[in-house]
Amino acid sequence: MRLQCFISLTAFLTLSLSNAWLWTGDDGVYKAGTGQQSAETYQTRGCDGCSAEIDQTVSYLDRPRLHFVGLYRADVMTANNVYHNFNMSSFSLVNQLVKKLGYGDFNPEGSGSFNFQDCFITSVCPENPATPCTTEDTVVGRPLESTSGHTTGKLASVDFELEHMTPIIYGMTIGLDVHKTSPFVGRMDAAPCKNVWHNVWDVGSGPDTDQFSQGSYQSVLVNVTWNEQSPLLERTSGSQILRSLKAKLDDTPYSVLSIKFNVDHYQQNNESDPFFLYGRVTGSIGLASIDSPKYFVRDRVLQFDRKPGVPVNAYGRRPTNVAPFKVDTKALLAVFDFGNALSRSSFNGGWNIDQLGRVLNIRTRLSGRPIGSVHLESSDCLTQRAGVCEFQLASQDDIYVIDNEYVDVYSESNDLLLREVDHYIRPIERYVNKLDAGDRWTVRFFVNQRGHKACAHTVRVEVQLLPSHYYTPADKVDRALKGLWITNGKDVENSSAKHFESDCSGTFTVEFETADPGNPRQIVDGEVYQVSYVPEIDNQCFTYLYARVFDYFEVPDTPHWHGERGVEKILKLYDNLFPVMRKFVALSDFFSVTKPWNVHFLNLSMTLDEWQPGYMPVTRDLSRGKKETVLKWLNSAQIVGKKAAMDLEQLKKSLQTAIEVEHSTIPLYLYALYSIKPGSNVKAYKLIRSVVIEEMVHMTLAANILNAIGGDPDFVHNKFIPIFPGPMPGGLHPELTLRLAPLSKNLLQNVFMV
Repeated sequence: MRLQCFISLTAFLTLSLSNAWLWTGDDGVYKAGTGQQSAETYQTRGCDGCSAEIDQTVSYLDRPRLHFVGLYRADVMTANNVYHNFNMSSFSLVNQLVKKLGYGDFNPEGSGSFNFQDCFITSVCPENPATPCTTEDTVVGRPLESTSGHTTGKLASVDFELEHMTPIIYGMTIGLDVHKTSPFVGRMDAAPCKNVWHNVWDVGSGPDTDQFSQGSYQSVLVNVTWNEQSPLLERTSGSQILRSLKAKLDDTPYSVLSIKFNVDHYQQNNESDPFFLYGRVTGSIGLASIDSPKYFVRDRVLQFDRKPGVPVNAYGRRPTNVAPFKVDTKALLAVFDFGNALSRSSFNGGWNIDQLGRVLNIRTRLSGRPIGSVHLESSDCLTQRAGVCEFQLASQDDIYVIDNEYVDVYSESNDLLLREVDHYIRPIERYVNKLDAGDRWTVRFFVNQRGHKACAHTVRVEVQLLPSHYYTPADKVDRALKGLWITNGKDVENSSAKHFESDCSGTFTVEFETADPGNPRQIVDGEVYQVSYVPEIDNQCFTYLYARVFDYFEVPDTPHWHGERGVEKILKLYDNLFPVMRKFVALSDFFSVTKPWNVHFLNLSMTLDEWQPGYMPVTRDLSRGKKETVLKWLNSAQIVGKKAAMDLEQLKKSLQTAIEVEHSTIPLYLYALYSIKPGSNVKAYKLIRSVVIEEMVHMTLAANILNAIGGDPDFVHNKFIPIFPGPMPGGLHPELTLRLAPLSKNLLQNVFMV
C-alpha cells in the first residue's frame, strides 16, 4: 500500500473527527440476575478445568495516554509495485522516470522513507479515571517526531502483490521534540498495516486508489529512554502525564510503550500539490504490559456486519470498519477506538452523515442498556483524541451487564453500524513474513470471546493463494501450493485445511514448513500465500496471515559477476526496480559495484538487522540464497584487496555501454549548437561542433573494438535511443539528469563539464 490521504490539518480539526440485566450461566445461556456474579470469576463455555481468572493486559486504550494529530510523509517506492517492471528484457528506466509520457508510477524514485511531519500532541488522559481527558497539560502542542539524526523509518512490503494491504514500517524512531531536549525517545517495533479499507464513501468517477483508503498501525515503542534534563519532566512545571508514564515504566524491567495510529487521505495523484506524498495521521500512545500483544488489543472488537443484506454503496463501500474497545472493571470505564472505523462522505469531506447519522449510540444487544453516545460533528474524542472515546459507567451493575452481553453501535435512526464479534482471533506474532524454501514458521493465535480468553474453541486454518492469483498461471497453481503447508493440527475431511482447538490460555499454535514453490510467477521470485483462520461457530472474522516463500537458489561455490547464477543477473533487476539506489551505486554496472567504497557500503547495508532503516531496500526483496551469493562475491578474492579483474564478457558489455554513453551525449551538444543564432558566437559554435564530431569518433572506436574482440555492436535494441530528460546509460553520474536545453552557462557548468 502506498499509504493514505490528507487535507490540511486545520481542515481536519474542524471537520471532526432499565435496571434488569443478564448474565451467562455455566451452560452459556443468558439468565436474569442481580449483580452478584463477580467479573473476576467469569468463565466462558468449554473451559472446564481451566483457570477462570481474567488477565487483562494494558495497551494504548488504558490510562495514562497521549493523543496526537498531524501529517505523515510516505516517499513510497513505486517502480517495484508493477509486475511487468520485473521483466528485465523490456524494462526501461527512462520510461519509469518520464511520467509525462504516460509511463511509470506516481513516485518511481521514492526512497521508501516514512516519517511524521507537523504532528502535535492534542490531548492527554491522566491516570486517574475520575479526571477528564484534557488539553491543559504542558505537553499539549508539542511536536511528536519520527526522525533521529539523518535516518527516517522505511516503508516496504514483502511482495508487490501485498503492497496495498500490508506495508510494513521498519526502524522508525518516535519521540517528543527529538531535535531539542526530548523527554523520551523510543524505536517502534516493525509492524504491518492492518484493517485497510476504503473509508471514502463517494469516490465519484475518480480512480480507485489508496488515497481513498485508511489503515492503522499498532506496535510498541522499545528501548524507550528518558531525559531527566527535559523541561517537560520538571517536577513542578513539567508534564504530569509524562511523569506518570515514566513512573509506571520505572516500576517494570521493560521500557515499553503501546502505540497505535491511523493513516488516511494520502495525496498521490497530483505532483504539483504541495501535499503530494503527504497524508493524515491520528494516534495514541500509552502503556504496554509485558504480556500485551504488540499488534492488536486483547480486549473486545466491533466490526461492520458482513451478513447478507447489510447495505453497501455502488462502489462496494461499507460505512464502517473495525473498532476495538475495552471495559475497565477497576476504573468503571468503557473505552472505544473509532479511529479506523467511520467513513467519510468524500475525499475532502467530513463524516459520512448520510449513512452514519449525526449521533452514534452504543448499547448492549439484549437488554439495550445505553453505554454512551458520540456526536460526529462535535465530539472532542474524534477531533482531539484520535477517535478514542471514553464513557464513565455508573456502577458495577453496568460492568456486569456489559461483561455478559454483546455491545453494538447504532445510528440515531437505529440502523446497526457496528456489531461485536463473538470470537475474535488474532496471531500473536507478526502476521506478515518472508520465508525461504526449507524454513519453518510457527505462529501462535489468541482466541478472544468478549474480552476473555476462550478455551476449547475450534478454528479452521487453511493455506491458500491470493484470491485472484492473477500472476500465477493455472497450470502452476498445484505446484505453487506445495510451497507452504501446515504440519500439525487435525485434518479436515476433503480439504487441505486443519482444525485447531484453543487451550486454557485461549491460544493455539500453528506450525508451517516451506519448499521451493517452483517459480510460478516466472519473472517474480517466489509465491505469495494467505492463511485463513476462521472460528467454526462464527465465520464473521475474515482475516489472514500472509507469507512470501522465495524460490530455492543454490549459492555457487565461487560466485561470478556473469552467468545464470551470477551477481549481475541478481543485481540488475533491482537496479531497475529501485532507481533511488543510483544516487549511491549503479547496481548493474560492474565498475560501480566494485569501487572500494561501494563494496564497503553494500557489505554494511546488506548485513544490518533487517528491521533497521539503513538496511538496503533491495535486500528486502532478495531470497537468502541470492543475498548470500552477492555477499560471498563481494568478499571473494576477485574483489577484496585488489582491483577487480574484468573477463571478456564484462569487457564486451562495457564497450556496448560506452557506445550508448557516447551516443546519448550527441543530441545534447547538437541541441545546444543549433540554439546559437547563425553568425553569432562563432567561436562557441565551432568548439561545440568539434566536440560533437569527437563523440561520434569515440562511439565508432568503441564499436570497432567491440567488433574486434568478437562482440556485436547493437544499435537497434529497445533502450538504445535515449529519452530526455533521463539518466546516463550504464549508471554513470547517477546524480545527473540529461536534458535537451539551449546553450547557457548553467548547461556548460552543470552538464557539459561534469
